[in-house]
Amino acid sequence: MALLLGEKINKKLNESKKTAYWLSKKSDVSFGVLYPILTNKRQNPMLSTMEKLVKAVSND
Repeated sequence: MALLLGEKINKKLNESKKTAYWLSKKSDVSFGVLYPILTNKRQNPMLSTMEKLVKAVSND
């Protein structure tokens, strides 16, 4: 079974021992936007949001 987007992000955060708060600050994506993604309540975030999240995780 394929992981949902939020599950993939949470897995990456756990592997790198980072928190959702860290990701929010590092990516400049508000926690109010990030939380629904992490809990799989929002499946299709804006491309600009995803770019910020990927950049934050990649640059660490």
